[in-house]
Amino acid sequence: MTNSHSDRNYELVPATCASKAMAQEAGSEGAVYLYATNLPCRWKFCGIITHTFITIENRENQVLKYAAYGPSNNVPFFGVNWLAQKYFVQDENILLGRDKRNLKAKIEVPIPEGVTFEQFASNVAEAVDSYIGTDPLRYNFLPMCNAEGNCNTSTSTVLLKSGVSRECVREIVRQIPGLAGISALPKPWTLEERRKALEQQSKKRIERFNEKFRKSIYACPPLMHLLHFVIPETPNRKFIANK
Repeated sequence: MTNSHSDRNYELVPATCASKAMAQEAGSEGAVYLYATNLPCRWKFCGIITHTFITIENRENQVLKYAAYGPSNNVPFFGVNWLAQKYFVQDENILLGRDKRNLKAKIEVPIPEGVTFEQFASNVAEAVDSYIGTDPLRYNFLPMCNAEGNCNTSTSTVLLKSGVSRECVREIVRQIPGLAGISALPKPWTLEERRKALEQQSKKRIERFNEKFRKSIYACPPLMHLLHFVIPETPNRKFIANK
């Protein structure tokens, strides 16, 4: 990573406090924006890949809430890091008008029908702050399962958790230049949802390992014969032998 990235994370506070404070500060006028930019790192991929983040701004365009996500230790591949709320200097420069070259689009998120801006701002703040606690998702540049995510899946999840419809998210996606990988399906977000997703993923890994182990045994008759003497008489051993 270059100095366009900072390790300084935004400190998260309990959602109940954050959302109420945000609603009071936002007032009755303002907007929620989705920013689409080049990647805030040295790997620009010719500008094809898009990074997104969300802001809540008042009518003077002052940023009241900023939410961006990335790998906890800045390695974006292979799911080796956790998905964390991050702070990017490039994002700040874009918000301050210092960097127009890396900005692809600024999209105002429509307020859901029947909801005031004050309520919507509170919902967005609460959704952002609900990604706290232990058991975070794995970060992957190209998420391969429900227990992995990136900045773009996090952006769409926050919007969906805030009451934005799937149809609206799809319309927003159509306005984003480049490849953003935003989905109209939310990722597991609250602590309970993440724990459930991680448990399911762990079970799937064990099942895949067991299946590969069985296949390797069936492909090697001498090993199967050896297991008759090594493995005690158990239902599992009978299962292997009978196969």
